[in-house]
Amino acid sequence: SLRRQRQMCIRDSHYDCDLLALGTRPRCDTWEGRPVAVGDAAALKDAAKTYAAAVAVDCCEDVVGLALALGCAKTYAYCHVFSELRLPGAPLYLGAALRAPGAAPEKLAACHVLVPSRAAFDYVRRFAGPAQKCTVATPADFGAFDPPPERHDLFDGGHAYVTFISPCPAKGMAVFVALARLMPDVRFAAVATRWTSPEIEHLLRSMANVDVFPAHEDCDAVYAATRVLLAPSLLPETFGLVAFEASLRGVPCLSSDAGGLPEANPAPDLVVATRLVWDVASSTMWRGASQRGALAGAPGGVKA
Repeated sequence: SLRRQRQMCIRDSHYDCDLLALGTRPRCDTWEGRPVAVGDAAALKDAAKTYAAAVAVDCCEDVVGLALALGCAKTYAYCHVFSELRLPGAPLYLGAALRAPGAAPEKLAACHVLVPSRAAFDYVRRFAGPAQKCTVATPADFGAFDPPPERHDLFDGGHAYVTFISPCPAKGMAVFVALARLMPDVRFAAVATRWTSPEIEHLLRSMANVDVFPAHEDCDAVYAATRVLLAPSLLPETFGLVAFEASLRGVPCLSSDAGGLPEANPAPDLVVATRLVWDVASSTMWRGASQRGALAGAPGGVKA
């Protein structure tokens, strides 16, 4: 399946592509060698050329609105997380946690929605209906792994950790802590990101067999020290990029079955069905619940 994903990569880079960013200043002046134009929606629309297609990099109201305002023949919107899909009856929409509200259903209906997994595709079809244009497009489809990364030698002495990225309740913090306590002779690494609160960092640093590291721009720096990657997410994931990144490098990933995460993990035997679901909206853990049910709005179970 990894070979197929690599074959799907887009290899033609001869597109006339401009990058537009809403705001007063960009995080960077260029992105992958291309200049970034910054401004409000009106200024960007007036300065824009005539494009064949526009791609909104998320499904939030402001970015989708700008993409539609450009008046292109085709408009796409890429969904990164379930929480940004504001669809009728969609249980995972979480507008209060987003930088901007999700695009209204009628605006999404005017776009071709791109999603990173079949689980996300089924979710869109369930709550937007069959008329909504939607296509599965994984990171590999955009050349993210072209050329593929080099495979690691797990027995070189450097791959020492069982690694967990983005420790927090939603990503399976409870599972990680339980495993670390059950296996005191195993070295665990926790890579703290914006998901990780100071309180969680303090707890992890208090555990003798857990080392906490800051996030690194180069993911190879993380995987170079990893023997096994843990991805025990308890909220539905649209994909699970870390599982795919690690597997391409020959680092096995032990993951949950949350949302599209099993599609990102090419080793089915390393996907573990979980009966825990984390509800981000209420900060509540449900025991005896179903990840499949969570995608339908009926996780079941009882509060932990």
